[in-house]
Amino acid sequence: MPVDPLLVFPASDAGFLAQFPVEYESQRRGPHNVFRGGAAIFSPAESRLKSRWALSFGHLSNGERDRMEEFLALAEGEGKSFLFFDPLGNLLQHSMDLENPVWVRSGAVDVAAFEDPQLGAAFVLTNSGTGWGSLEQTISFGHGFLGCFSLGLKWDSPVQVRLRIADADGQSELATSAMESRRAAIKRKAAATVASSTVSIQLAPNSQIIVAAPQLEIGAQASAYFPTGQRSGVVEKAYLRQDSYRWTSLAPHAHRLELIVESDRS
Repeated sequence: MPVDPLLVFPASDAGFLAQFPVEYESQRRGPHNVFRGGAAIFSPAESRLKSRWALSFGHLSNGERDRMEEFLALAEGEGKSFLFFDPLGNLLQHSMDLENPVWVRSGAVDVAAFEDPQLGAAFVLTNSGTGWGSLEQTISFGHGFLGCFSLGLKWDSPVQVRLRIADADGQSELATSAMESRRAAIKRKAAATVASSTVSIQLAPNSQIIVAAPQLEIGAQASAYFPTGQRSGVVEKAYLRQDSYRWTSLAPHAHRLELIVESDRS
């Protein structure tokens, strides 16, 4: 069954998905071999990763409660899948491999793997053109959420770099220069009508820079880096795992709710 593009887990007024603490657990399922020491090797073609998030919401406003109620009705308990963003995860694919085709180059930008003593597994970006060049990735992210795009930067002289989050409603950009090893970040809150966003690393003409560990997460500032491959924090098919919901209202604009969300991905 295809994902209903209109059914998305709702964002809070501030653009967040969950309130902390969030409980998360995962379990690999499928055909596998178990060795004498207890280690297991799963079939990469047939195994699935079951993920489970326990979410607690407190002090939701009346408007936030109304949006959640509408979502719960559309989800029909455990009946329908929805688009969900891991509140603890990196929403970018292949954050460890900037040479992967999911990262689109524009201009005369070249990407080469590099091992840096401070940044670890990194990449050298080279822009040999006379205009700005970029390396970017577009993902199914928006829907009123607040995204923070962060990146490790380093070079041995000042280099002009721009970090950008853009969507159909506009863009947010950070212009900076990299010399010492550091992490730069830019945030943007998407409109509720926005269905995709593009994050960009933009490099000045005729320049180079070392970059590492790109991350897009829901939040107002960068947190610890979480590496990704093909599977990212964008969950295209998630399900609620309860048929009934209990609201507790301590006062107006102070509503509480607990939810269980699960996904089953390769």
